[in-house]
Amino acid sequence: MANVLSFPMNDDEFGYETWAMLTNISEGVITETQNRNITIKDYDGGLYVTTEATYGPDSNLDKVWNSLHYWLMQNQQYNYGEHQWLEEHITKSGEGGFHSFKLFLPIQPISN
Repeated sequence: MANVLSFPMNDDEFGYETWAMLTNISEGVITETQNRNITIKDYDGGLYVTTEATYGPDSNLDKVWNSLHYWLMQNQQYNYGEHQWLEEHITKSGEGGFHSFKLFLPIQPISN
């Protein structure tokens, strides 16, 4: 289980949140979040199929998400999971901004 800070985004279509991993929760962090629109969540994770997508003007983000959906439709062992869909924004040390995404599509084994 991981502790994350959740920052809601104003995107009604997709309901995005930005998460930041916490390694040490202090009373100061808990008090500070009560004064803002920030929530501390315990996240259990789950089973995912994952891959990377590019970022920038030639981003293939939509194409890669579609390929994950296609993979799942073709796979007879898994269905969509009911846990959180995730996108990890990848940066390069010393270079500002995002460089790619790691996509996490939640899956669950099909029960027989």
